[in-house]
Amino acid sequence: SLADLAQGLDSFHRLFGRTPRTWARRRFGFSTLAPQLLLRSGYHSALHILLDDGVYPDAEYSRVRWEGCDGSTIDALSRIPLPADCASTFLRFPQRLAESMEQDMVASVTFARWPELTTPWLGDLRRMARYSPSLGKFSTFEAFVSDTDASGRTTAHEASEYLSPFLIQSVVHEHPDPISRFANHICRRARFDAARFHDMLSRFAIGTALQDDDFKRAEALIEAGGPDGSREDSNAAARLIDEYAPVAAGRLAHVVLEGAAAEAGCLLLNSLSCARRVTVQLPDFEAPPIQDDVVRAVQFDERHRLVTVDVPGCGFAWIPRTVHGSTAARPADFPTLAEHNLLRNELFEVHLNETSGGIACIKKHGRNPNHLSQQLAFRFPEERVIGTADDDAADHKSWYSEMRCRQSRVLSTGPGMGEIETRGEIIDQVSSEVLASFVQTLRVYRGRPIVELDIEFDDLRHLPRDNPWISYYASRFAWNDPAAALTRSVFGQAQGFRGERFESPHYLEIAADNHRTTIVTHGLPFHRKVGMRMVDSLLLCSGETKRRFRFTIAVDQNYPMHVASDALTPVTVVAVSNGPPQPGTRGWFFHVDARNVQLTRLLELLPVQDRCTDPVAGDLPDLPKNGAVPENGFAVRLIETEGRSANVRLRAFHTPTWARKRDFSGNTLEELPVENEAVVVDMHRYELCDVELRF
Repeated sequence: SLADLAQGLDSFHRLFGRTPRTWARRRFGFSTLAPQLLLRSGYHSALHILLDDGVYPDAEYSRVRWEGCDGSTIDALSRIPLPADCASTFLRFPQRLAESMEQDMVASVTFARWPELTTPWLGDLRRMARYSPSLGKFSTFEAFVSDTDASGRTTAHEASEYLSPFLIQSVVHEHPDPISRFANHICRRARFDAARFHDMLSRFAIGTALQDDDFKRAEALIEAGGPDGSREDSNAAARLIDEYAPVAAGRLAHVVLEGAAAEAGCLLLNSLSCARRVTVQLPDFEAPPIQDDVVRAVQFDERHRLVTVDVPGCGFAWIPRTVHGSTAARPADFPTLAEHNLLRNELFEVHLNETSGGIACIKKHGRNPNHLSQQLAFRFPEERVIGTADDDAADHKSWYSEMRCRQSRVLSTGPGMGEIETRGEIIDQVSSEVLASFVQTLRVYRGRPIVELDIEFDDLRHLPRDNPWISYYASRFAWNDPAAALTRSVFGQAQGFRGERFESPHYLEIAADNHRTTIVTHGLPFHRKVGMRMVDSLLLCSGETKRRFRFTIAVDQNYPMHVASDALTPVTVVAVSNGPPQPGTRGWFFHVDARNVQLTRLLELLPVQDRCTDPVAGDLPDLPKNGAVPENGFAVRLIETEGRSANVRLRAFHTPTWARKRDFSGNTLEELPVENEAVVVDMHRYELCDVELRF
């Protein structure tokens, strides 16, 4: 991630007093986005070499142009190093050098060793090289790239060619929560990014200088509590967010409500750049608010105080607490959203399986095909023969257990939310043993194209013990069309995949000819495709202690990353004593007109260089073009999520007088025009860029 790159650059500069130019990692860290991130972080070369477990393209070349998913290329060395502490390495040295002479434009052999290990054979080779370069000469990677000619060979790898070893490593090393440690970090990171957006926006709006040191320290604490951190680090990160998020939201609410009237209500803050229809809890409201162009549906009963609200992208919405005349619609005015084993709203219906308690089908109304089915299962380490009670029926083989429903009950019939709970057991069909008990809760909301699925294991009697990719509890999803395209997220961007095992912490999308279904995983990263039309999302493996999980299923949504971001980043609700805001009950701070581009964060200003050299385009004209550069402003980070180029018009709550596209080190890549109060940004497919706005 960019946070890891920035931390590595800072550490290297602190230890050695200079900036590194060649990038390498000991642990797995490859992706198709890496060439772009490295170039814009100031690197000119990389080692496409894995010194860890995992799967990656391992074709060996001394020098190659590594092309990323966006078209960026960086010089890379992919020849696997020889162990310098092994005698056989030096016996094979002539053979490896001959192989490189045959395949590469510049022959080379790479050595690697742990720093604490000494080897006499490497010392012998160094002494030989000092006498004569007949066997070659030692070189740093930076000098190797600078002093040799490029081969002209370009390699473009697909995201499906990379698979990390982290799940297996966590289980082998007996780390707690091998699956949920990743999901928890992703959810914490989403909450922190939202709080950071609120805080930085409020600081800029009141004219406070955007000094990013405090944010960097907080971000370092969040990253320390990531998947590699201890339980204490994770708890510290969670406490930081719990304390920081309401303070940051309160600061922005104070700015929005400056000069507002004295009417109590609540303010909803949306840190995402996409407009959202969300359902929020209003526990302090004694009566339902009036339904209007902000409030779309309400659910006020003994258990719930729910309101479905439209909130602009990067904006706010205000709801008054006082009900004038109480014209809110009554439950009797609406058809029910739930009945026995059936959920519905205006957009689709969800049928539950009476036998299993899972989802039998999600489909549109009428005679329409099934979008998706779901059930829970345990995967055994070996395939088993399942006998049948019917003598005429043939036995069949299966790797999976059976899901049996014991109870189904309707929890809410509407008018704003329909909810059904099913309870049952996961059974070993061979021995009739109960492996686990489960509770599944499904919800639909009026006017929203989503199904919420909550899963809880309340009596786990049999735990997986083997390879986590082989034996696990999973939520199994199936669809009808074997020709449907399956897409997953990689760093928030849509990528395809091949093979069985893959990682996707944000979403899976199943796109058939006439419908699309998005499964939001809420940070659960590990999945296994089974056959042509089924996917297992791993929930429990050896060492996992979490028992509650959530999925969000969206029907016919064209931008799956919007759905995933909406599910991961809840709208912030701030109870206020004044309102409505002077601009009105709704408003926005930023507007991005391209749906496949998202604004992800606010950043501080960086000094404008007189000249800049782009790693791809070369020297750019002298900057600035339009006279003196204003000193006030900030930057926004944009990401293209669908693999399509876009001409983006970015608007802010103040019209900038000057704008530029910069790299992650602050160098100017391009000066951007400001037309009709909007900054025009041409974005390539899968591009991640920082746009600086000055006022």
